Amino acid sequence: AASETDTSVHLFWPIVSAVVSFAAYWLLLGWQFGLGFMALLLIHEMGHFVVIRAKGMPAGLPIFIPMLGAFVTMRRAPASVRDEAEIALAGPLAGTVGGVICLIAYPIGKELNLRIGDELAERRKGYAAA
Repeated sequence: AASETDTSVHLFWPIVSAVVSFAAYWLLLGWQFGLGFMALLLIHEMGHFVVIRAKGMPAGLPIFIPMLGAFVTMRRAPASVRDEAEIALAGPLAGTVGGVICLIAYPIGKELNLRIGDELAERRKGYAAA
């Protein structure tokens, strides 16, 4: 029973902080920006998290801070300066990969959106003529 409680406690703040941050970005900048920005923040932070865990160190899930960013906690110091550097660089590397995927996906999505929009416009004309 204790491990179930620990899991729920460890998930509570990451989930609540993500929801609150998403809501703040949504209200101020729109849901599309909020979703995209939160996704890229999560990818960045999970880069740190994955490398911390791969090095056998305990780590907390990302905690989001509205309008500031997010962080992952390390439960102990890295064994070497190299480990610390790898952990530090993992976030920006993962974020760069996420950003490149966005750059590739944007024109594809834009073209798809235009095609769907054109198709819907044609259907509306057909309904108006009938």
